[in-house]
Amino acid sequence: MTVPAPLRSRAIRLYKELLFLGRDYPHPQGFPWFRARLKRAFQGKASLTDPVEIEKALAHADYVKREIEALYSLRKYRTMQRRYGSAWDDTLPAALKELHRDP
Repeated sequence: MTVPAPLRSRAIRLYKELLFLGRDYPHPQGFPWFRARLKRAFQGKASLTDPVEIEKALAHADYVKREIEALYSLRKYRTMQRRYGSAWDDTLPAALKELHRDP
């Protein structure tokens, strides 16, 4: 049984988006490390043929993509906080202030 074309194109699109996001991934070994891990993760799921299982794998990849985007947003926010301090903090909505609370 082959993989339906919409699922295949969605998987390729997600792979490319994650690869693009991985350029700035904060790891000591940088992008080559991220690319190798991403490739291994996608190759591990390459043998799936059941559309339900493929949907689950794609949903997980989408979740990982959103988490990476959140990581980058938080890093950007913390940089702005360090750079501009309380003047920057006064202009932020309350929801973002809740995210930045120190533990």
